[in-house]
Amino acid sequence: MVVFARVASRGSFAAAAKDVGVPPSTLSRKVASLERRLGVVLLSRTTRTLSLTEVGRAYYERCAALAEQAELADQVVMQMTHAPRGTLRITAPPIFSRSLLVPTVLEYLKHHSNVRVELTTEDRTVDLLREEYDLAFRVASTLPATSMIARKIASTSHVLCASPRYLTQHPVLRRPSDLSAHIVCAFGRDKKTVSWQFVQKRRPDERVKLTPRVLTSNEHALLSFCLSGVGIALLPPGLAEPDIAEGRLTRLLDAYDIEPRNVYVIMPPGKQTSPIVRPYVQIVEAFVRSTPRFFSG
Repeated sequence: MVVFARVASRGSFAAAAKDVGVPPSTLSRKVASLERRLGVVLLSRTTRTLSLTEVGRAYYERCAALAEQAELADQVVMQMTHAPRGTLRITAPPIFSRSLLVPTVLEYLKHHSNVRVELTTEDRTVDLLREEYDLAFRVASTLPATSMIARKIASTSHVLCASPRYLTQHPVLRRPSDLSAHIVCAFGRDKKTVSWQFVQKRRPDERVKLTPRVLTSNEHALLSFCLSGVGIALLPPGLAEPDIAEGRLTRLLDAYDIEPRNVYVIMPPGKQTSPIVRPYVQIVEAFVRSTPRFFSG
């Protein structure tokens, strides 16, 4: 079952065999034996591709969980007998590379000499189980329902900005509803519209629904579009403030607060107790408490 989970997650016998250090034919025989015992086909094989059947996908979810628990059991023993060893695999948006990931990974490596770190930064939602990541960082107002373990580590309210060039060419913006007459650039993917909520003391919240001219899942790209005068954008404070200070951007609607976005650490079930993962999460939480402005890009 563990072998099957490894083959399914890697997408080929050759890749899985390289991971575990045995010939691909050995893994193929083990999976075939498992299929005979169950009386079903778990993997659909052609000369070039390997894919899960419908029953294979359902079986994989359970086998992957079992394989993870077996790995955690090994790690518990290692922790009791000697320093944790293995690989910590992290995925996060690029915006966190310098401000959060580098300092926390450096601190982690200093205390865990037998653990290696694989850090991937990319603007997509990674399937942690299928791609075998230990944890991910996500930014969202709220998270959709998920079986993953989620811990909120920070919250930040973005700033509404535009370049002086854009502002000289478009109507004055006095209240959130005026945004309907403006061009906006927004963070996200696969959306036709975005919804921004503005909060003002002793007044009802105002939520505006907008159709962005530019939609991007990269906040550095969003900053560049805003600086170039393409439109108005919501940006992380630390990312926008250097350009605001130098006059390249103007902060808008100062009388309103923007609905905050939260930073989460996401882990597959069981990983929160892993002797490899848990110390890193503790370092991240301590770093955020001591560095409230880490959300700087």
